[in-house]
Amino acid sequence: MKILDFYIARAIIAGAMMALLVLTALEVFFALVNEFGDVGQGSYGYLDAVYYVALTLPTRFYELFPAAVLVGSLLSLGTLAANSELIAIRAAGISIKRIVRSAVQAGLVLLIIVALIGEFLVPSFERHAQAVDAKKQDLQVAQARGSGLWVRDEDYYINVGHIYPGLRLQDVNILQMSDDSKLVSSTYVASAIYSENQWELRDVQRTYFDQGRITNESKNVELQARLMDPELFAVLTVKPDMMSAWELHRYINYLERNKLGSAGYRLAFWLKVTTPISCVVMLLLVLPFVFSSLRSVSSGQLLVIGILLGLGFYILIQITARAGQIYGIPPFISATFPVLCFTMFGLFGLTKIR
Repeated sequence: MKILDFYIARAIIAGAMMALLVLTALEVFFALVNEFGDVGQGSYGYLDAVYYVALTLPTRFYELFPAAVLVGSLLSLGTLAANSELIAIRAAGISIKRIVRSAVQAGLVLLIIVALIGEFLVPSFERHAQAVDAKKQDLQVAQARGSGLWVRDEDYYINVGHIYPGLRLQDVNILQMSDDSKLVSSTYVASAIYSENQWELRDVQRTYFDQGRITNESKNVELQARLMDPELFAVLTVKPDMMSAWELHRYINYLERNKLGSAGYRLAFWLKVTTPISCVVMLLLVLPFVFSSLRSVSSGQLLVIGILLGLGFYILIQITARAGQIYGIPPFISATFPVLCFTMFGLFGLTKIR
């Protein structure tokens, strides 16, 4: 049975990876054409455009993965059916239930792969991509791996650990230097929000260094008209769907502690959870077609079937997400409803297999 599991898993995973490469190549081509149109803005050059698109590859992999699993598994398993290999497997006494189990095991491997991409690669690469994209506006910023955003403003060096939509910052460190490059003060700000043309700093811890003497002060709230240019965040803010599930969970807790709206982030969190699961759901959709009449269906027809199913799944996700935000539907229901619908559709199709 392990040989059967490996054989089916190899066909599914190979088909999904091939479909992913093809879909990504097409999207990268159009992305490069679009980025080349921005060359010349600020200090943005052709190499910057290529580097920017390269940094967005994990995001493109993540977004295209469920569709690639659908199309790739449909073509690969369809080929097995067309070559009568599935008939031979069943003739050897292997039940449909056992074949489905092997396919689902392959889907679990793909689930783990896409979850790791979304949790670790996408957030990190997106932040670096945004720093490259900032060159279009000639924004003098820098982002280093693991150390957040660095900005210099005259004698102040500002480090921001996390940037969220709505001009909200977390874990801000401010270093003030003298004209002779000596440290004047060091300030830690737990969170900062920009509103009404000023920054509201919360939980401020400041240390002064004056000729060998060190003094400390603490403030719950402090208002500053000057901290960072809000225009920076037009290109440096990480979108909710590009954050990791852990970052979303932590930020949702922050919003709720401060009695701020968190519905959009809750929806992004549950979409982050259901996206890997949709890889297995795509396989459940494919299997009823594989065991029905795919031996007489061409590869072109299989591709059309895959595209239609993928579009239907994507459209349903968009509809439920928008409807949830408009009508106040709980984010958990908005995110999981399409997955549940297509899961039931796939399971129903499997029950009709003779």
